[in-house]
Amino acid sequence: MIVELTKEYEKKWNDYLNKNLNSTIFHTLEWKELTKKNYGYEPLYFLSLESNQVNGILPLFHIKNLFNNKISSNPFSFIAPILYDNDEALKRLINHSIEFARKEGVDFLELKFKDELKNNDFGLVEGEQKDLLPILYLKSIEEIKNNYHKRLRKNLRTIKRNVEKNDIVFEFVEDEDSFKQFYNILLKETIKKHKSIFHSYNFFNELYKTNKLFVAKKNKKILAGMFMLIHNREVKYFLAASDLRYKSLSLSTILVDKAIEWAVKNNFKIFDMGLNSPSQESLLGFKKKWNPKIHNVCYYYYLINKKKKIKQFDFVNSYKKTREILKYIPPTLIKPFLPFIIKQFG
Repeated sequence: MIVELTKEYEKKWNDYLNKNLNSTIFHTLEWKELTKKNYGYEPLYFLSLESNQVNGILPLFHIKNLFNNKISSNPFSFIAPILYDNDEALKRLINHSIEFARKEGVDFLELKFKDELKNNDFGLVEGEQKDLLPILYLKSIEEIKNNYHKRLRKNLRTIKRNVEKNDIVFEFVEDEDSFKQFYNILLKETIKKHKSIFHSYNFFNELYKTNKLFVAKKNKKILAGMFMLIHNREVKYFLAASDLRYKSLSLSTILVDKAIEWAVKNNFKIFDMGLNSPSQESLLGFKKKWNPKIHNVCYYYYLINKKKKIKQFDFVNSYKKTREILKYIPPTLIKPFLPFIIKQFG
C-alpha cells in the first residue's frame, strides 16, 4: 500500500530514516519544509507500507517554473533516491509516482538514483548525462590516510607547515558574523570565478543553524570555509570557498583533511564529497586525491508530454554564453534576485 505523508505518518517516516544507512539530509522533513518555504515547490512525499510497517519511501517535489513543469525526486543537483527494503516496495513506489505524475498533468517525471537501476521494467528512459558522486566510506583514520594519493600526503605536509607559519587556525563557527563572511566569499567566488549563481542567503542561513561551518581564520578574519550537512552517520561536503587572495595556501585541501579527521573521531561512517558533473574535471580531480568510491548518479525520466524535450543541466556547459555576463555584474546587485533566479532552474 502507498500512502501520502501526513502528520500521522511523520514519526514512521523519521523512524525509517534513522535506521536506513542510505538516508540523507535530503530525505528529511526539515529539508522538505526548507525547500517549500524558499522556492515554493510543492512536496509530495510517499510511503510504502506492509502490515502497517514502512518498507520504502519516496520524496518528490512538483517543480513549476519558467522552464519546467515536472515532478522530481529533488530539485537542483540534490540527490534523494528512493529508499526501499525490497523490490516489491521499489516497484510500488515507482508505479505510484508515474500514475501520480499523469494525474497532475506535468510534462515528465524525473527520478534520481545513486547507482544504475538494476531492473527497469517501468518504461523509464535513462538520461544521457551521468553525474558522479565521490564518497569516502570511513574506517580508521590511519587506513583512510594511507589510501590518500601519495602526492596528496606530501602536499598536506607542506600546507600544514605554511599554515603554521601564517598563524592560521581552524575551527567550527556558529555566529552570524562568521556565516556572513563565508557567504560573501562564496558569492564572490561563485559569480566571478565560476560565472554561476547559487542559493540565497536566507536558504543557507536556515541550513547553517542545524549543520556545520568549518573555517580557516587569521586574526578573526575568515580566509576559507567548508559548509557540511550532517545527517545520521553521514557528513556531506556541501560547499567550500576561499578568499582568492590566499589561494596559494591551498586552504581547501587542509579543510577537507581536517573535516575527515573530525568525522572519524565523531563516529560518522560516510563522508559524501558532493555531486560532480563529468565536465568539472578540475574539481573531480581534486576529490579523487582522497581515493573515494565514485558512484554514477543516474537520471531516469517518464515522459508524459511527448512534445517536451528533456534538457539536463550541466554545471559547466549549460547556458555558458549567457553566464559570461555575470562577471560584469557586482555580486551585491545579484544577491536580492537569487531566490527568483534559482527557482527557475530547479
